[in-house]
Amino acid sequence: MESDLLHPHTESNDYIRVLPPNKTIMVQTRLYYGRISNRPEDIEYWKPGFVIPDNIKRDLFGRHSKQSDAYLLIFSDERGRLTCQATEKKGKEWQQILDLHPDETIKLQTRLKSGAISFEGKDRVLYSPGFRLPPVLVCKLKKEFWATRNAELFVISDSKGNIRGLVRGDKINMVFRFFNEGFVKLDR
Repeated sequence: MESDLLHPHTESNDYIRVLPPNKTIMVQTRLYYGRISNRPEDIEYWKPGFVIPDNIKRDLFGRHSKQSDAYLLIFSDERGRLTCQATEKKGKEWQQILDLHPDETIKLQTRLKSGAISFEGKDRVLYSPGFRLPPVLVCKLKKEFWATRNAELFVISDSKGNIRGLVRGDKINMVFRFFNEGFVKLDR
């Protein structure tokens, strides 16, 4: 089961893992004896063009050189400050992360309020410039979640324009997919 949680690269998988508030994943990989792995089989996500600063590499090596195998997450906050999270192979902390396929990027992370997508500064954590949600998806979210006062919304797009996402609130976890042919599927 653990390997399914950490390597969910199948078309049928829906992911119910979320980012910590106000953070963007820069790197999601493994750490072996304090050294950051850049092997393709270990990398879950590496933001294109991102280079890990030397001071972070030294710090991770110093703190985790006796740990044979750990999961490593490097986050950036809205001000660009980097934080690291290295966790031994237990899986619980990783269940809080939204896994990305290699060709996917998070396009929008915000709040959904009574079905309406909020673009207010305090609610919007991440928004990719130029990304537009299909109007049919906006209408579907509004129709499905009109009674949900406040929830998190994550929207991820792949290189073909297919969209998947997650609406997560106190009483709801719902995964959705929008294919560029226009088909919308919501699963509770």
